[in-house]
Amino acid sequence: MNLISKKFPTYLQHLLAYRALKPSGSVLAFITYGPYRDRQEMKIKKILILLLVGFLGWVSQAWADEETRSITGWIFQDNLGTSFALGGLSNDVNPGWGGEASLGYRFPIGLEFSFEGGFDAYSGRTDSFYKTWNVMPLVIKVQYGFGTSLIQPYLFIGAGVAINVKSASADASLSDASETDFLDEGGFGLDFELVHDSSFFIECKIETDYTSSHYASATTLLLSPLIAGFKFLLD
Repeated sequence: MNLISKKFPTYLQHLLAYRALKPSGSVLAFITYGPYRDRQEMKIKKILILLLVGFLGWVSQAWADEETRSITGWIFQDNLGTSFALGGLSNDVNPGWGGEASLGYRFPIGLEFSFEGGFDAYSGRTDSFYKTWNVMPLVIKVQYGFGTSLIQPYLFIGAGVAINVKSASADASLSDASETDFLDEGGFGLDFELVHDSSFFIECKIETDYTSSHYASATTLLLSPLIAGFKFLLD
């Protein structure tokens, strides 16, 4: 009871402060308000750290494995995944879904270059925000796989542009808008070779969409914690 009595005034203060700023706010928005949003971001950081530690374990195992991969040459890959907006935009849009496709070349040393295009769609949380917030990235991507085992961990980076499009709000207070901005990305994943000419992969990445101050209040950060797809050898 003493613990509850000590904590309750703090919760009440946050609630009253939130209601004063946004009297029509929803419960979901309150959860992402102030300290609660910070807690969510801390949880995301902890999950990313755990994933990175696991990734490093796979790297050490891959170097020790003596099996040999056979996928080298021109490749095509496609994937689907879920993503979340970070920072202030997390209060405005719901988690989104999207997909990507790429064409590239993989060298025997585990180095891979590709051109990738995608589409990610987000819906607004409220009628006063844009109905949809869509991002279409076009990037040149460089990927490096560790070891030659049939299960290969890898890192990747990419850079290019993002075509940003948002549709008018449901209450018509905001009109359609679009712009093209610089975008970069980075992440890590695991590639599982299935047969000699195909593989299945899962990965995690974060994208930085350098939206202008006229389009968004700040640079847009997008986290994709789970992406899954297939890679095919074209030769």
